[in-house]
Formats: sequence, C-alpha cells, structure tokens
Amino acid sequence: MPAEIFGLPSFVVLWGGFMVLFICGGILYGILKMTKLRREKAAFLAAHPDASKIYLMAKGFIVSEGVSIHAVDGKTPLLLTETGKYGFFVAPGERKLRLSYSHTRPGVVYRSVSTSTGTVDKLVTVKPSATYKISFNREAKTFLLDEIDAV
Repeated sequence: MPAEIFGLPSFVVLWGGFMVLFICGGILYGILKMTKLRREKAAFLAAHPDASKIYLMAKGFIVSEGVSIHAVDGKTPLLLTETGKYGFFVAPGERKLRLSYSHTRPGVVYRSVSTSTGTVDKLVTVKPSATYKISFNREAKTFLLDEIDAV
C-alpha cells in the first residue's frame, strides 16, 4: 500500500472513507426507519379512523419530570410527535398502558438526583376520536388521564 494517496497519508484517506461510509449508512438507516414508521402510522389510522391521541407529560429544564409509555396492550405503542408534544395513538375502548414516571432535580452532593416509579400498569377507557393527557400526581403517587380539547 502506498504511503500517500492524493498527497495525504494513506491512513487519513482510509479513515475519511470509513467515516463517509458510516455517515451515509446512518442517513440511509434513518430514512428507512422513518418510512417504516410512516407506513405503520398510516396502516393503524386506516384500521382505526376513530383513534385517540394521548399526550405524555414532560416539563422542566433544571428540575425535570416526565411520563414515559412502554407498552399499549402489551405491544409497542405507535408514537406521535407534534411540535412540542409527545404522545401515542390508541384505539378506543379499554386499554392497558404500561407507564413510568421520572423526576430529576439538582442535588447537593451529586450533580442531580433522580427518582422513578418503575413500570406501572394502568387500565384506561378511551373514547373514540378524543384527545387525552397523562400526568403524574407526586403527592398521591398516581397516574391521571385527563381529556383535553384538541388544539
């Protein structure tokens, strides 16, 4: 192998080539993943035209707290992202949600202190074509599902 390629050391050219391939592979993976998710969303909404939206609570900057969804009826949820809002789609009826809540605040000894509920199962009844928000009441240590007006 020559010591120089295009006037540069050969390892620099090879390293640059690997980086270009890695970046192109990442971009291709992202495009394929987004296409797959778009198809899944279209298929779900075609099968359930009266699907409801459930938004997840997420607040804070220095002190942050949020609710995460892990499963809907034991399956991976169909995520919904809108500007500044995160949630998921759900078919109407009684649904079993697997949720978790985490709270992070600045600490005294450590940089931050986090607490979490772990995963919790919650049964909810969802109306057709409704919009909801899931939040967590820290005092009562319970998840709340509130219907909101669609915006």
